[in-house]
Amino acid sequence: MRFGVNRVTGSLSAIPAVLARYPAEIAGTPSLTPAKGGFSGAGVWRIESRAGSFALRAWPSNGIPEARIHGLHRLLKHLAGAGIKTVAVPRPARNGATLVSSDGRLWQLEPWMPGSADFHRNPSRARLASAMCALADWHRAAATWAPEPAEDSWFVSETSAVSPAVHSRCREIHEWMAGSLDRLKHRVVASLTETPIESPLAIASHSGKLWTPCSTDHHARIGARLPALALQIIADFARAAPRVRDELERLSTVRFRLQPCLRDIWHDHVLWTGDDVTGLIDPSAARSESVAADLARLLGSLVGDDADAWLAGFNAYRQAAEFSDREWELCRALDRSGVLLSPMTWLNRRYFAGRNLEAEPEVIERLEAQARRLRALAEGSAGSHPL
Repeated sequence: MRFGVNRVTGSLSAIPAVLARYPAEIAGTPSLTPAKGGFSGAGVWRIESRAGSFALRAWPSNGIPEARIHGLHRLLKHLAGAGIKTVAVPRPARNGATLVSSDGRLWQLEPWMPGSADFHRNPSRARLASAMCALADWHRAAATWAPEPAEDSWFVSETSAVSPAVHSRCREIHEWMAGSLDRLKHRVVASLTETPIESPLAIASHSGKLWTPCSTDHHARIGARLPALALQIIADFARAAPRVRDELERLSTVRFRLQPCLRDIWHDHVLWTGDDVTGLIDPSAARSESVAADLARLLGSLVGDDADAWLAGFNAYRQAAEFSDREWELCRALDRSGVLLSPMTWLNRRYFAGRNLEAEPEVIERLEAQARRLRALAEGSAGSHPL
């Protein structure tokens, strides 16, 4: 299941008032269990009620605009109406609204989707094909949805436009290379006096050897692991960034078809029952982009740098939905730029925004997985997915 850390515990007291806005079969003394809220700052609780199992979601207080959330809810309703069974459509409150405001946050209630995010524990070509077909079905149905004028900024479909992800990632890489990377390294080195690292970790970080955690006392040593890991990531970023930047810039004037996409479809957001996909969860990042962005995100998280698996996934998707060779070129570039930039997002949150990653073992473990792919990219041994 999806149980784990829930970082919005301060909103627990607001839950009874939120549930009171819903029909009595939901509001009346339900069973409440914290669920894993992901990495966005949202809070999620599992609700067991007479009406069934639900997920109660608290959006981050500094989250996305309310109009965009309403657009997302309408998109999900459209997808369900088109026969897509892997989406959770928010349940209306008694006043008909799918968003409830309480405790300075926006809340929504949606069906609890069945299945487990367990592809890495049980990978197979059949499951990979199922995931790509489920994504293709989502894309085909989303392409037929018409947003309202207030939602055009996020969900408009275009037959020919540049990829927003290409432009934003070019800008991010430029900012890091223009000085932010040096400032980050300075802050990481300065942090060593606050959290001294053991000499084997220091040796690993400065010698360029890939740091992997020891098996003993895994979580207790998080504070020691992070600085060494950060220095390794910074070094590998510096090696890989020029090549990835040049690849993106070559695509910065190429035009693609854009439509509503998930944009954060990765391993933990795909639920399985056997070999069947039974949930594509947490669509909070959805907005218009090339479908290549979703393929890059999903394939990279499921199969890493396995070129044969990439080709199998690509072929499964293309049997179910239109996908051009040029979009495949974009897919490869977005995967490599994601490998480059994803760990930098976490280091930015830790060393510039002050988020205490040392208290979040699951984040450090994810960062270590990202660092392994970045090391392969920097060494030139990854990212050569076949057409």
